[in-house]
Amino acid sequence: AALRERSDLAGDDFIPVVVKLDGLLKHLHAVATMHERMDGMRSAAAAAGDLPPARHGDTAIIAAQLAPAPVRAATPSLEAMLRRLAGEVSAAGGREVRLVTEGLERIPAMYAGPVRDICIQMVRNSIAHGIETAAERVAAGKPTTGVVRIRFNDDNPQEFTLLIEDDGQGLNPAQIRDRARDRGLLDAEQAAALDRSGAYRLIFQPGFSTAAEVTEHAGRGVGLDVVNAAVRECGGRIGIATTPGKYTRFKIGLPRRDAQPKSQSSAA
Repeated sequence: AALRERSDLAGDDFIPVVVKLDGLLKHLHAVATMHERMDGMRSAAAAAGDLPPARHGDTAIIAAQLAPAPVRAATPSLEAMLRRLAGEVSAAGGREVRLVTEGLERIPAMYAGPVRDICIQMVRNSIAHGIETAAERVAAGKPTTGVVRIRFNDDNPQEFTLLIEDDGQGLNPAQIRDRARDRGLLDAEQAAALDRSGAYRLIFQPGFSTAAEVTEHAGRGVGLDVVNAAVRECGGRIGIATTPGKYTRFKIGLPRRDAQPKSQSSAA
């Protein structure tokens, strides 16, 4: 209803709708599962003679008839959602991108929502800001198709690890400093004194973007600050590794329940 009243809409405006719909479908699936369990318990009790057989019209029977397969089929996996998003962002930016994922099925329920939101923003950011156009990649001696990799790892007993990497143009500290100065986040003296790590930390500031113009997927100053906020809320940390012209890798650590939470952003 709120979106209908607006005359100007962009892709960012629809992300909350997708997130809320996904949450709603998960709730429906949970209700369906609960009804199935109730129906099973009732059937077992009836077979043991503890309850009369369920009559047509009972809640459990109605739930069993209405709930199962359609709800499950309507719930998209995170991988499917990210592949669809990658296709939309790459098409809008005139880029060729291949998304590779690993371990997303191992994301624990407690982090399902935050990791989904982080991945959505990171895929958009990697394609809109990292991956070059086919012509630019050919000129740099790269394959025309860029690659964005997302890997979730649960081997570490202290924390879960989420890696997002692209083989794009990497981060340019000088460009970041110049954009921060142009946007009023730094004055000329502060920009000149900023080292590489300080420049990388700037990309997590609200309102920061290196895009030259505002498009559906870039230039609005919304992105990595949302990721940083989500990671901090989970008590996690972010690290950056990058080589100009080669790649950018974000490593996100999320504490396990029995681990001491850490909250920081770092650049390496």
